[in-house]
Amino acid sequence: MTDTGKAPGELFTAAVNLHDLGVKGDQEAVQKAHRMFTEIWSENPDNHLAEAYLGSATALLGRDHPNLDEKFRLAVEGLKLLDSAAAKDEKNIEIRILRGHVCFNLPEMYFHRLSTAVEDFEFIISGYRRNKRAFSKEFYIETLFNLGSAYKQLGRSQEAETVWQKILFQTRDPKYLNRLRQEGIHVPQWMTGFRPWPGPRPGPYSRQRPGLGARPGQRPGNPEPAENTEQLEEARKIHRRAVTGGKEEVTEAFAYFEKALREDPHNNLLQAYHADCLSMVGRESGDHALLFGNAIKALIDLDKAVNGDPDNIEIRLLRASHSYRLPEQFFRRSATAMGDYEYLLQRYQEDNTLFDQKTWLKIQENLGEVYERLEMKEEAKSAWKKLYDLTGEEKYLLKQRPEEVDFDAEKVKGMNWKQVLQEGIRFHNLGVAGNKKAARIAKALLEGVYKAKPGNSLAKAYYGSSLALTGWHSPNPGDMFGNGIKGFKLVKEAAERDPNNPQLRILRGYLAYNLPENFFHMTELAIKDFRFLIEAYKKDKNIFSEEFYRQVVYDLGAAYQRIGDTKRARKVWGSLDGKAGKDD
Repeated sequence: MTDTGKAPGELFTAAVNLHDLGVKGDQEAVQKAHRMFTEIWSENPDNHLAEAYLGSATALLGRDHPNLDEKFRLAVEGLKLLDSAAAKDEKNIEIRILRGHVCFNLPEMYFHRLSTAVEDFEFIISGYRRNKRAFSKEFYIETLFNLGSAYKQLGRSQEAETVWQKILFQTRDPKYLNRLRQEGIHVPQWMTGFRPWPGPRPGPYSRQRPGLGARPGQRPGNPEPAENTEQLEEARKIHRRAVTGGKEEVTEAFAYFEKALREDPHNNLLQAYHADCLSMVGRESGDHALLFGNAIKALIDLDKAVNGDPDNIEIRLLRASHSYRLPEQFFRRSATAMGDYEYLLQRYQEDNTLFDQKTWLKIQENLGEVYERLEMKEEAKSAWKKLYDLTGEEKYLLKQRPEEVDFDAEKVKGMNWKQVLQEGIRFHNLGVAGNKKAARIAKALLEGVYKAKPGNSLAKAYYGSSLALTGWHSPNPGDMFGNGIKGFKLVKEAAERDPNNPQLRILRGYLAYNLPENFFHMTELAIKDFRFLIEAYKKDKNIFSEEFYRQVVYDLGAAYQRIGDTKRARKVWGSLDGKAGKDD
């Protein structure tokens, strides 16, 4: 325990003061506050306010961290603590102030917490109206303004204007009047320098202002029409074909939703389907500018669709799936996917008829992967446990107990190069399974072996693979591409030198398969290697397990699908169930 020389109450007050300095930008104060609240909460886990302050301080650590991955991880960790504290003591206004301001200040495109900020700001405002001594009037007005800003960012412009109008009857502070003018609110000239009008003043304060319209997805004055069940089912089928098909199916789906959205531009569900297809068009195009441009436009449109109909399960699932499949290094959408998947699972707990068990399993599995991306180890472990308890599949049990990275540098010093190579391969395989630390250790070990034995194909290939792997784990897109290209070149050269070595063909095939096709165009090479491995297994079933063989067959089908050869993909997949003959 830190020897502060302060009584518990004094320690808490000192930590709060440091936290408030941190909010204003003092990074050293943030670190001190975080240490103090960690200590306070660990000694008294029932102190929900301390938990909330710890959550806020954690988010502030994320704000100040130079590493983008750590920024996201700390922000998510802080939000978890704040949500936990608010759930345990939902009427505590100080907790709601802390959470509201953290949610308000996080980038909405990545975290989607403005709706929580709205909920907390409304609670705070109601608390002030009940008790004017709860906090200062200045803070009340600031909260009103922030509530209006949150409404506006969510596309709820009419509600934003209504809130901002209330400020006109609370203050004549030029700071707020100028901010209201900047938001398009009409502030009459007579108000400047005069006392507040005693009561509602007649005039045009509630009329629509430029730039403030109806909520997206909602026709002013008209309720949404009932969905045509037949048309909706047809739309779902077309979208499913695009998801599982190639370029032709994606083009067809995009054209369908383009036309449908023109005919019904306020339909949030159509907007969501259209956005997802737009992103797939970019993915299939091979044009890097279109790939990124369409993905960004799609995520913006999906956010609008969710804001327009936040409780629509289908829209939330579309956004979650889109966010999940986007490369985290470029788009930072794992936090979005996490929020949507958690929401969907919560809704399923309340009503298990919302979607089938297969969909539930996929959501739970994707959520576990997202937790791992965000390095939320305990949450990931809990997700894998749920899946194992339900399915009994060993892969989920193994994910709960990942192999420890027991690296012993002194032990390695006493090894010969062949032993170091095997140790490097062991850590490489752990890295492939998702252990970032193991991947870094593998790279260091295998680099040493490769430099000592540059003519050894196995050392060269595994070093190249570990180089690409560390690039993929890197938050820096430059490292991802640079290491990917260098690593793939080494693996390719090793496999060309010894083309009948299954181990090298596995490395090259899966590296080619996992490199983004839009940038590297290596799927054809992956197909070549997968076909070699399938034929090799048929000749000698001892080269690897039947389970791995089936995985290679499945991935061969997926590779065919990726390049638009749907017919051959289905034939390959059918062979797994004995429904089709040998792939030709």
